[in-house]
Amino acid sequence: MDGRWIIGLIAILPMISECSVAAEGPEGQAEALIARLIRPDRQAVEILNLFEGARWSHPAAALSAWRSRSPQTSPGKAIEALIASFNPEMVREWRCMDSAELRIGVAPSTGEIGWAVLVPHDDGTLSAGVTAIRLTNPEDPPVKSGDRSIPVARIGRAGVPMACQVGGSVVVAGSREWLQRGVTIVREGSGSFSTLTDFIDSGLVFRLEPARLPTAKSGSLDHRRVIEAIRALGCGPIDGRAFLKGGAFVLDVSARFEGRAPVERGVEPTWLESVPTGGAMAAFSIALDPDAAGWDRAFALADRVERVDPARAGLAPLRTRLNLLALASGVRWESELRPHLLGISACILGVEDRPGKVSGILIVLHLDDAARANSVARRASLRLSSLAIEAHDREIRVGWGQTSRRWVGERPAPGESLSALMKNHDPAGPLPMPRRVVAAWPGRILRPTGAIARAGQTLADDPPIIWSGWDLHGRTHDVARWNGLGDRVRRFLAAMPGDRAIKAAGTRPEVGVRGTAVPNARGGIAD
Repeated sequence: MDGRWIIGLIAILPMISECSVAAEGPEGQAEALIARLIRPDRQAVEILNLFEGARWSHPAAALSAWRSRSPQTSPGKAIEALIASFNPEMVREWRCMDSAELRIGVAPSTGEIGWAVLVPHDDGTLSAGVTAIRLTNPEDPPVKSGDRSIPVARIGRAGVPMACQVGGSVVVAGSREWLQRGVTIVREGSGSFSTLTDFIDSGLVFRLEPARLPTAKSGSLDHRRVIEAIRALGCGPIDGRAFLKGGAFVLDVSARFEGRAPVERGVEPTWLESVPTGGAMAAFSIALDPDAAGWDRAFALADRVERVDPARAGLAPLRTRLNLLALASGVRWESELRPHLLGISACILGVEDRPGKVSGILIVLHLDDAARANSVARRASLRLSSLAIEAHDREIRVGWGQTSRRWVGERPAPGESLSALMKNHDPAGPLPMPRRVVAAWPGRILRPTGAIARAGQTLADDPPIIWSGWDLHGRTHDVARWNGLGDRVRRFLAAMPGDRAIKAAGTRPEVGVRGTAVPNARGGIAD
């Protein structure tokens, strides 16, 4: 193959995000995000291994079967191109993407978000694609690198994206300015990063600089809220890695927050015993910052994020509204509850066989004194008759909805609580109890429609994504892990409608199958 498929894939991947939104950002051309691929051919093998024993033997075959059965439905061109690239014949071609980087930032001359992809170790596959594209599409003026003029190839007929070859490297970018930026980085080696690269043998490593994130003038309200929250937290560089290994997806993130000491106290094991997991869509438990200044920062952050929406800019501060609500329930928040609140646990309960439908919410407040918990719960239950409120030792349990009322009065069985889930979870090494624990069941949250509705319902009882977070040695460390993906793929494909005759076309050769040796780019073997 001549490499045009990879260049085309690189060019359309940024379409998934809003990469042309006008923005206000810090001066300079430093990137807000740098993401680097490490041995992506091994990740392609891991993805193919998920399909071992499945109805279709690789993602491209499954996509072809689905499209043949439902030609009017599509996840989008970018997603389809990404799925189609994972098939046995293309495993070896992913090697040339080793150490490839995606860089996203704000261009100072236009104030727009731009991007560039740098491929430093091309084996000739991509450069052949650049040459073929130059012969197909109109040629663009060259870019300069010192005294040299480097030919530019248009990938799209509108002029962008564009690509060029610099020695043994290939640069693809969304504008001439970012193409020039990529050429400079490749020639001079400027702006590179080496975080976590030595701690992963295959996958994706990235660094996000929250201070360099732009504040979008347009775009979705949710996106603007997320950006505002990250910047308001005073978070320094966020280093992360993501990889698929042995049928599990792992996301590992570390960061430092300026101006405050992390909370090193973890959740208490008994807290998790009060949170049911049967029928839950999501559940969490978090140890709170006992410092009053921590609450001040939390309320200031909540107000700042809420006021991103112009319609809510004139609301009273959240702290004021919470105090009024507490008074209405017969409780003084600032004196009776906040100083004695050690942590909060909660779960969202769903309706069986109706993914995404909420049937109840359970909230558990963990206090430092049983007598105080009993006093607060007794007064609140008299004022808030629409809620079920009871005190149990140092806990106050609050339930909304019919399905939550059972758990206000009793704890779940030992094997059906968040505690049991964490005991069976593979932790990230010998660490203390995390400060925050989150479990989410995608099969119970997402509501599939159309041709994959019945297939999606088969995943409702699957184990959840587990997210654990610690504050250690002045840094936060969070790990999210999703186990058993191979079983999910096989059950999902078994229930998905499609032409079974296509399965024969999806039979894979002896490449990338578990136990098969695949030569790698460095002369070794990818297991």
